Amino acid sequence: MPNDSDEQSTSVNISSNVLFHFTKTFDIIVSILKNGLYVHYCPEYGVFENDVDPEHPTPPPFALPMVCFCDLPLFLIKSHLQFYGPYGIGLKKSWGMEQGISPVLYVHGKALLLYRLSQLYESASNSKDGHSAIVSALLTVKAYEKPYEGRAWRDDNITRTIRFYNEREWRFVPPLRDEDAFMLNTAEYEDNTTRESANAKLSKTYPLKFSAEDVLYIIVQTDSEVRPMISALRNMKGIYTEEDIQILETAVISVDRIREDM
Repeated sequence: MPNDSDEQSTSVNISSNVLFHFTKTFDIIVSILKNGLYVHYCPEYGVFENDVDPEHPTPPPFALPMVCFCDLPLFLIKSHLQFYGPYGIGLKKSWGMEQGISPVLYVHGKALLLYRLSQLYESASNSKDGHSAIVSALLTVKAYEKPYEGRAWRDDNITRTIRFYNEREWRFVPPLRDEDAFMLNTAEYEDNTTRESANAKLSKTYPLKFSAEDVLYIIVQTDSEVRPMISALRNMKGIYTEEDIQILETAVISVDRIREDM
C-alpha cells in the first residue's frame, strides 16, 4: 500500500506547487503585476467541434469567461512557452485553491461523463418548472470541460492537433451574475468593440488578485529583459511595499535561463 513518503519519492513529478499563467508580451506581465489577472472570454472548441477542416477553418461557436493556468513543474513548461507565449507568472497553488481555481474536466467524444452531463443539461433546459439555477450550475461545469485532444483556435486559424491532457490545465471561471453573459457567440467575439467591452466588464467585476508572497516566478523572454522587469517592479512602490518588491525581484527568471538550465 503506497503512503505519502512513497509518493514523494517518485523520480519525476508531473505536478508542482505552482500554477503558471502565460502570455505573449512583456507589457501584459507588467500589467498583471500591477492589476491582477484578467478574466476574459476565451474561444474554445468543444469535444464535438474539434473535427474541423484545416483547409476551411471556422472559429469555435462560443467563447467562455476564464483565466487559464497549467500545473506543471518548471522543466516541463517549454512547449507552453512556444504555444501560449514566452512571458508568464507562476503563483502558489495554495493561492489558486483559495481563489476557487480548479483542474479542468478532460473528456472525449465517447466519455460516459460527457453523455450524462449532456442529459442533465437537456433535461434542465426543457423542464417546464424552469430549473434556471440548475442550468446555470451545469453551464459552469461546461466551462471546465476540455477535450482530451483536438484543435485550438489561435490568431484566426486552427492549430495542429494537441493533446490537451498533457497541459494539466486549471481554470478560474467567475461566479457570474444574472446580467453577465455566460458566453459570446462567434459574431460577438469577432466584433472588437463587443469583445473588448465584455472583457473590460469581466476584469472590473471579477478581479483575480494576488500578493507578492503568492508569486514564485516572473518569466520574461530573454536575459536582457530581466533588468527592465526589475526596473518596472521598482516603479510599483505605490502598489507594493519595499519588502514586497525585493521578494518579486528574486522571482524574475528568463526563458533563456530555463532553456539553458532545464
